[in-house]
Amino acid sequence: MKTEPIKFETLDQILTDQKCYELIQEKIDSIRLHRKKIIDNAKSGTRLKRGPFDVLDECAMLYHGELIAEFKAVKAKASRLALREREFITLIVSQAISGTIRHYKAQEEAQRLRAEKKKKRATKKQEEQAQ
Repeated sequence: MKTEPIKFETLDQILTDQKCYELIQEKIDSIRLHRKKIIDNAKSGTRLKRGPFDVLDECAMLYHGELIAEFKAVKAKASRLALREREFITLIVSQAISGTIRHYKAQEEAQRLRAEKKKKRATKKQEEQAQ
């Protein structure tokens, strides 16, 4: 049983993949949690600098669909966001894309190793029966 490797032919295929969506959400949740810890541990009265995360959060752009749409706009050089926000979106989405590709490559490798193991067992069993 030979399995066809998972291939993404276009960037849109990767961006609409469930694993990419999960990785984007994990990253946003991680940043949100880290930001909350910083705010909770800051001395009272201390004001923190507003970063791109805060700006995007206020614009309600910290969701998969909005980030993907803005990422496409950044790639097409049509985004109206400031440089810091564009870089932030590109960083998050690029990490999700590479994580998605690594996930599927690891999955393919695991399938290949299982198939090799199964083949070795079958060959060994045939040799034992021949004796």
